[in-house]
Amino acid sequence: FLGVTILIVQPFLFFFTSDAMKTLKQNSSSLSSPTQVMARKMLRVFLVQCLGGLICYITPLAVMLATMVVNCTLIPGWLLAIVRITFL
Repeated sequence: FLGVTILIVQPFLFFFTSDAMKTLKQNSSSLSSPTQVMARKMLRVFLVQCLGGLICYITPLAVMLATMVVNCTLIPGWLLAIVRITFL
């Protein structure tokens, strides 16, 4: 469900973000310099938040789900338990 949700939401998110930045670049003559600076800062904050969500939420969940679904008979149980706890 996590993978399906990401596949559904992510394209729209990237499209709207890139479209907004393209529109701001096209209308740069009508916007003041502080407005352009603010838009760039907001985009950076947004991308940092997306990266934080990917690192702190999506990656650990994906690893946890992968270790629960995939047959990990080659990995000792005690090591698998440590890996799961580490990602939690």
